Amino acid sequence: MLNVHHQSVSAVKVGGERAYDRVRAGETFELEARSVTISQLDILAIRHLAATTEVDIEVTCSAGTFIRAIARDLGDGLGVGGHLSALRRTRVAGFSEKDAVSFEDLKAQKFTALGLSDVARVTFTPRELSVDEVKELSFGRPLSENGNTVINAAMSPDNHLIALLKDEGGKAKPIAVFAAAN
Repeated sequence: MLNVHHQSVSAVKVGGERAYDRVRAGETFELEARSVTISQLDILAIRHLAATTEVDIEVTCSAGTFIRAIARDLGDGLGVGGHLSALRRTRVAGFSEKDAVSFEDLKAQKFTALGLSDVARVTFTPRELSVDEVKELSFGRPLSENGNTVINAAMSPDNHLIALLKDEGGKAKPIAVFAAAN
């Protein structure tokens, strides 16, 4: 875990408003540090130029990580200053660049949209349900514990997303139910 301080010119919301909007309105404040998880940070290239040094990094991190803050904080830690000159997101949740559609294909409508069940299986850890468990969840009732700390996509035997589950108090409780009881 790492505590990252966001600059006030961030898109983080403070009191329901974007921080950069409050700064533009003349308000001065400091955003609180937030805990983020950086599970991988690799240096891919270092280029020493006439007046600067450029460093290419690859980061795998939790949601809410402000990559510009990493560049700034690394530069501050090295005593040289730092900023982000380019940012390219190569993966979000279980989706990577290989799953992406080019802008040209998007404009030409040359793509197949993923169904909700497919997205849920990639984004969350799936839990395959029995017919009886589907019925219980469709009424919003909890199931037996999943035994993990992640959110599960509760999938019916015929591959429909029924609910999202989270272990709490010894039960797998629905945090969102998508299939109503028949």
